[in-house]
Amino acid sequence: MSSKDDDPDCDPLFAAIGRFSAAWGHAEFGLDGILRTIHEGRVLPRPDADFPISFKNKVRYFRAAIKEGVGPSTQGWISRVCEGLMNRSVMRGRIVHGFLVEIDPGGAGGLFGHFNVTDTTGLPSTSRYTTKQIMTETIHVRQLAGKLIKLSGELRALR
Repeated sequence: MSSKDDDPDCDPLFAAIGRFSAAWGHAEFGLDGILRTIHEGRVLPRPDADFPISFKNKVRYFRAAIKEGVGPSTQGWISRVCEGLMNRSVMRGRIVHGFLVEIDPGGAGGLFGHFNVTDTTGLPSTSRYTTKQIMTETIHVRQLAGKLIKLSGELRALR
């Protein structure tokens, strides 16, 4: 990591990473609550699969469960929430599982190194994100998290 990682001027970037990670944690908590209720077989048909661990498998499991268990309008709403998270999961993976190669002046952003699973060179790739981009995505993830947590509570109440 850059020698600036302990420079207080870079705190805006680290704060944005932390807020994004916390928002993602809330979203995944809501999704996990929904999936646990589904997996217990109490409100929707349980997909013929083990409880998922990875985020992509959680979304697949959720989509499989709602295919038969809810109406088209609810399926559409859930699909939009899942798409919103899937669209942000790449950024999340690069920020949370990657590493900071360099930090922009004043913590305005950074260059993140990450491995691309489809790249056969074995070399890391890089992606640049600004602090503003990360915070904008944080707002979207928070909104999605609120919807998932609300739905999780509603499903638990049906048991």
